[in-house]
Amino acid sequence: MAAVTGIAFWSAINEGNNILYGLPGWTTPLFLFPALIIVLTLGMLVGTIGSWWDRGWGIPGRLYYAFVTLLSLVFLGALVPLGWLWVWA
Repeated sequence: MAAVTGIAFWSAINEGNNILYGLPGWTTPLFLFPALIIVLTLGMLVGTIGSWWDRGWGIPGRLYYAFVTLLSLVFLGALVPLGWLWVWA
């Protein structure tokens, strides 16, 4: 949210009224971030399952990594109702 606000302010200050006509062309790569977040979260989920399966870490490390993975899943779940995960569709 802060990134979108920052882009809007920067565009309004530097490009005048161009924000009325859409986002600047340099913002196009930013729309790949939701796909990147999905891929990284799936990788974290695989890593969490693997860490519990192989018992390679201690219990505090596995619990911490599982908690961070859970937070990432909650973040994805919060993006779905807002419609921010499907910006490339």
